[in-house]
Amino acid sequence: MGKTKTEKLCDSWQNTINPLYGLNQSQIDMMIRSARTGNDARVQLAYSMIEETMPIFGICIDKRQSVMQGLEWTVNPIDENNHAAVEQARRIKEIFDRCEENEPFYNVTNALDFLDLYSFRGRSIVKAFFDGKDLTIRPLNNWNVLMFRNKFYWNPNPQEFLFSEVNQLTEIPMDELAFCTTKRPIDLPGILIYLRQLVGENKWSQFVERQGVPQVIITAPEGTPDAALDAWAVKAA
Repeated sequence: MGKTKTEKLCDSWQNTINPLYGLNQSQIDMMIRSARTGNDARVQLAYSMIEETMPIFGICIDKRQSVMQGLEWTVNPIDENNHAAVEQARRIKEIFDRCEENEPFYNVTNALDFLDLYSFRGRSIVKAFFDGKDLTIRPLNNWNVLMFRNKFYWNPNPQEFLFSEVNQLTEIPMDELAFCTTKRPIDLPGILIYLRQLVGENKWSQFVERQGVPQVIITAPEGTPDAALDAWAVKAA
């Protein structure tokens, strides 16, 4: 029996507010495979929910951002012996300071906070808007920005996007962006741990084998003293 119109609408709403809703093993495989080929819109949506639902991630992010908030920053000239470079750095610092005063949410400090999340998500991107006098720096959601072949594209509909349509997206000029990237995001092992619960214990071994996630389980004999466990750990390694 098929789903009613109301049930389909509820599913659509759930998928919008929770990208992890209704995921099955084949969808998980497809999501991670797509991310490895460059189309990581859906996995980035999943990352955002992982950070909200796993307390350890929220604690780590809050702790990291509290440190960032306490740091001081400045603008250094490229050449301190060059008067024009020194003057340029001074003017840029004035613009940044004015941004801090006028923009409670889209300022330099908050931009640095957002950029530092790259270690969790794989990348963080902000875009500057400057009208000739005042500056606004806005964070860009990773699922709305596709990074492909060292170029960035604006992706307004990540849920409906097909990778073959990348040439139809609007490229964002590099000189309008500031970004940080890493190939080893913290969210990736986090999402694999979370997804383990979704695929079920009986499917986990098959899943990690396909995704190349190493898994080692070793059991020491009953009654093994704690002092001897190190030797068993060495065997497991």
